[in-house]
Amino acid sequence: LPRATRQQAKMGVRVRKANLQRGDLVFFKTGWRLRHVGIYTDNGKFIHASTHRGVIESSLNEGYWDKHYWKARRIY
Repeated sequence: LPRATRQQAKMGVRVRKANLQRGDLVFFKTGWRLRHVGIYTDNGKFIHASTHRGVIESSLNEGYWDKHYWKARRIY
């Protein structure tokens, strides 16, 4: 995978949020030009690197992440 989130978002195939599987990449628009990526784990959760707390697991349904959800990609 490329290092940059914008390039990662072009890899693989697009996946609907309802069809996420373990290992799918989930992308968020967190600012005008800022993007964030995580790895879907299961049951609506994903792991990602937090600036202040290191690698954590969060819920896609939490207010912030639900609001900023952009798309998901499956890499083969």
